[in-house]
Amino acid sequence: MTNKYFLILFLLTLISCNGNYKKIELLEKKISETTDVYNQVDLDLFLNPKNDSIISLHDSLTESLKVYNLEIEKLKNEKNFLSNLFDGEAETKAELFVLTDGFVESLQTEFKSYGILNGEKYTKHTKDGLYKVNPIGRLINVKIENPEKNNEYETLKNELKEHYKTNPNVKNVYICNAGTIMIDCRN
Repeated sequence: MTNKYFLILFLLTLISCNGNYKKIELLEKKISETTDVYNQVDLDLFLNPKNDSIISLHDSLTESLKVYNLEIEKLKNEKNFLSNLFDGEAETKAELFVLTDGFVESLQTEFKSYGILNGEKYTKHTKDGLYKVNPIGRLINVKIENPEKNNEYETLKNELKEHYKTNPNVKNVYICNAGTIMIDCRN
């Protein structure tokens, strides 16, 4: 299920980024054209400083350029946000959810329990080594290998809780006494 949602989000992001590139391109063209006219009007204003119609046109073009520049800045920020959505962190979280989903599913189809001592041989890591996932009995332990922030485990616990809230095979997601996260699949 995670892969499907990740793919949909990825495709929507690509479409949105592509749309923003086109809008940015059009705005840059408008800015260029407006700047050319502005420069000519600016020269006319220098030559005719008392002409009210030139002053009015100059002021209008100045406002237009401000609006265009604000809009292009907004689109660029949005494009950067959407592009960064699929940076390493988001990709790693998606990979982590795929790993935990695999263990949760295997406890329903393949294993009754991983046993207390056998969990280590089934241990998996995300490709970047940021997360370690290993089953213990009917619990799935998630460890952040190098936590950088104090609330990282709390944030991850909440994300996993949200991810599994409709899964009847997951009874609870909590931070255990050892400080890591447990996904509880006990009957």
